Parts: sequence; C-alpha cells; structure tokens
Amino acid sequence: MHARDRRCYLWLVLALSSAACLQSAFAGEMCLRFDCYPPSATWNGHLAAPNFKGVNQAANPHFRDEILFAIKKGPNFAGTYLLVEATCGTGCADIGVVDVRTGRVFGHFPFGYVYFGNPHDDPYGKVSYSLNSRLLVIEGRIDGVSRQPARAYYEWRDPDFHLLYLAPLARPEGEARK
Repeated sequence: MHARDRRCYLWLVLALSSAACLQSAFAGEMCLRFDCYPPSATWNGHLAAPNFKGVNQAANPHFRDEILFAIKKGPNFAGTYLLVEATCGTGCADIGVVDVRTGRVFGHFPFGYVYFGNPHDDPYGKVSYSLNSRLLVIEGRIDGVSRQPARAYYEWRDPDFHLLYLAPLARPEGEARK
C-alpha cells in the first residue's frame, strides 16, 4: 500500500468512526449503568458534622436521626457523599445527601418522597446507588415525577439530581388505575 493510499484509508476509517459516534449520540442512546457516571473525587479524611441549615426535611426527626447515625460510616455515594433514606411513614422514604467533606445537607430535589407501598403487595421499592458512581436509580411511586410505579435514573451534579430517564413499570396485580 502506498503512503497516499494509507492516508486515504486512515481518513476513511476516521470519518466512518466519527459518523458512527455522531449517529449513536443523536439516536438518543444513553448509558444507564453505574460505571458510566464515575465520581469526580473520593474522600477518606475527616467526616464533617452535618449542617441542616435551610433543609426542610430537617424538621422530620427521622431524617435528622438517620443522617446523624449514618454519617459515622462515611461516604456511600458519588465518592464524597452520604446518601440516606429516611422513613416518612409506612412505605415512604425521604432521600437526603450529605457532603461528608463540608457537612452540607442537601434535600431539595426534583422528586419528593418515594412511595414504595406495602412490601407484601408492591414489588417496587428500591433505591440503588454506589460509592463509585453519581447515578441514583429509584423504583416506586416518585412524588412530583410519576404517580404510577416507575424506574427513574438520576445523575448527581452537586447540588442536585438531574433526571436522565424515566421508565414506567407495570402496576402490581389487582391495582386499579388512578
């Protein structure tokens, strides 16, 4: 192969691979795996005391108690954060996030409470997250997002969660549509 032919071949390969990348980006393909959202930092230093200033959920004693208890364990979400599920009644959870470096408590999210229903009757009710990822996956009835069961994928971008994708889930057997 001549040098000119090699250059043409390389340009052709580059053009085709660029076109394939653009096509997948425009096709709306989205990565919804934890490894696609690595944290920007990790933390194993001193754990700051939680600062509840300006957080509405702080009035809920379960919310405060859960955070005060869990902060001792260190980060469990997105490298430097602690994600806590505090009960707000039977089949209900309120989610809080604490920056373990500064103690700042976050609680104003695009979703409200997460309703899981009766664990014996409702197959949904799962919150999934990882220390090594900024992705949060919620299954249940998500206040302010979906009245029917749904799986919602959120990306943490300090100071808030951003909805990436919402997938309706089948209603539990015997449940009437509202």
